[in-house]
Amino acid sequence: MGINYRKLNELSKFVTDLSGIDVPANRPFIGSKAYTIESGIVTSWFKNAFEKDPTIVFPVHPEFVGHEMPEIVMGKKSGVDNITLWSQKLGIELSEDEKMAVLNQVKLRSHDLKRTLTENEFKKIAKQVKTKKK
Repeated sequence: MGINYRKLNELSKFVTDLSGIDVPANRPFIGSKAYTIESGIVTSWFKNAFEKDPTIVFPVHPEFVGHEMPEIVMGKKSGVDNITLWSQKLGIELSEDEKMAVLNQVKLRSHDLKRTLTENEFKKIAKQVKTKKK
């Protein structure tokens, strides 16, 4: 039919701008958070399977609909793989015990704040855990 699905997100943003009606962040394929991962289980699937078989994690590859690649966030539903991926990304070395301690603090902090954490908040927690171990 000649439909370029890679333009789907671009079209959605254009319609949003014209109409002034925001798309819910969790709207499949076009929502700003449609490919955001907080869950520890889904993060594990992403870490272990996305490159080889992306449809195990998402029914439609984000690039197919013109969306950015998935983003791993840190919150109360996160798991050890969230900690592993963020610590690697930020260059923070954590032992397995430290990862568990950081995860516990992340869950508590996210619950208290009622939102996901920023990288700076994560760094602060990791630093506190590493300092306590010494």
